[in-house]
This record gives sequence, C-alpha cells and structure tokens, in this order.
Amino acid sequence: MNESLADIEALAIRCHFEQSKEYIAEAIRCYRASAYRAAIVSTWIAVVFDLIDKIRELAVSGDAAAKAIETRYETYIAQIEQNNTMGIKSALEFEREILETCRNQLQFFDPQQFIDLTRLREDRHRCAHPSFQRSGIPYYPSAEQARLHIRNAVVHVLAEPPVQGKAALAQLKALVSSAYFPTDDNNRLLKLK
Repeated sequence: MNESLADIEALAIRCHFEQSKEYIAEAIRCYRASAYRAAIVSTWIAVVFDLIDKIRELAVSGDAAAKAIETRYETYIAQIEQNNTMGIKSALEFEREILETCRNQLQFFDPQQFIDLTRLREDRHRCAHPSFQRSGIPYYPSAEQARLHIRNAVVHVLAEPPVQGKAALAQLKALVSSAYFPTDDNNRLLKLK
C-alpha cells in the first residue's frame, strides 16, 4: 500500500474495532502536535487493546487457544480489581509478551510484521521509561519514526480482522486427512454431469 504524508488521518478509518479508531486517532493527534513520544506510546496502547479485542472475538467464536489467553488475561484483571499486586505483575508480563503470544499461539503476524511491531514496542519503552536513559536526556524520536509506527500499527494490526490462524489450519488439516475426505474423482458423492 502506498500512502502520502497528507493522508495519515485516513489510516484511522481503516481500523476494525471502533475503540482502536479512537486510540489511533489520539496517536495521530499527538503526531500532528509534534508530540512524537506520546504518539508512539499511544500507538502501542492501540495495538495492545486491539490485540486483546481480537483475542476476545476469537474466544467467542470457539478458538481454544484464544479462550485460554482470554481466561488468563481476565484472571489478571480480576486480581487487579481486588488490589492483588500479583495481578499487576502478571498483567505487565502479559502486555510485555503479547506480540509473541499472538504470533506463536494465534499466528497473527508474519515474520516482517512481527519485526515491525517489536520495533514499536522497543521504541514505546524508550519513550515511556525515562529510567532507561543513562544520560538523563529523554529519548526524542523523529517525526518519521512516529509516523512509521502509526502506519505499521494500522496496516499490520488495527485494520486486520481477527483471524483464526492455527485453529483454522488444524481444522482444515483434520478435514483433509479424514477418511471421509474424497481422494479421487470416483469417490465423489456428487458427480457433475
């Protein structure tokens, strides 16, 4: 896809979930205000919430891996609501590993998308954690970096519907390897005339 710099607002329209549109619109407003650190942090927030929404949608559709991930996440949220510090630690770890979880268990990303999203996460950490900077000078991302992260977030995640990945492939493999799957034209139940 080829976008010009003038149509960055059009990216938000392509988001699958309404909430994702709101989050990425906030990142775009930060970008337009030259608040590039805030734009990158807001973009990461949009990606994480969008992935959680996709996991929930797949869980509702019966994807067992998504259901297990959702159950784990909901346990952390319940712990946080009960002021249990383990919930906070677990939720932070969940967010830290969400890209790997979605890649490995749900096959949401191809290798290049995963690299792009990992760069977003790394830059988000550089933007949001001043303690990561040895010199005491905050990280200043460029406008191009912020825009690229917004673009990659929309194209790789926010504009994509939830896909069934591994679960759909497993069902297809089971169907094809079934004894009832025809192996030649003579075994067809319906013959074309």
